[in-house]
Amino acid sequence: MEPCVCASGGSPCRCPTSFPAPTATGASFNSTLFKLIGEYDGIEARAINNLRNHITQNAYGDGLDYWSPTLNMQRDPRWGRNQEVPGEDPTLTSDYAANFVQGLQGLEAARGGASSVTIAACCKHFLANSLENWHEFSRHNFDALVPVRDLVDYYLPSFKSCVMEGKAKGVMCSYNA
Repeated sequence: MEPCVCASGGSPCRCPTSFPAPTATGASFNSTLFKLIGEYDGIEARAINNLRNHITQNAYGDGLDYWSPTLNMQRDPRWGRNQEVPGEDPTLTSDYAANFVQGLQGLEAARGGASSVTIAACCKHFLANSLENWHEFSRHNFDALVPVRDLVDYYLPSFKSCVMEGKAKGVMCSYNA
């Protein structure tokens, strides 16, 4: 069986739903929408995973862990990954994180009432990651020296929400960690 992404012909697969980028979704300030998008992402990801031949199609990143959501803060409009995050506000990003992860992993799993998850969420990139290339620095060699107050008030709330409220199964560190 061919990879189950936008297959055509006699394949049982269809293209997964394309939702607005998290920046556009975040602009709705709609917690229910965040959760529903996560839920449908999780259902479709599980369905695609179930249709794959994991012996012949075991590519890097294949499986039941989803490298989402991206929770970095939009501090600089020049950062090349702003479209991947819900916004620059820690309260909005925290709400997005908790609801999206609950939906992605399955609502019962998020409440602790189910023994399995739809897809395992991985909140990323922990922590203070918003630099790709700038002068002589890249994400590989930049040391983000962040004051404690900024960490507590601005950078940490979304990850706390993702893990504590969303019950995410994983956290991906950033290159500057």
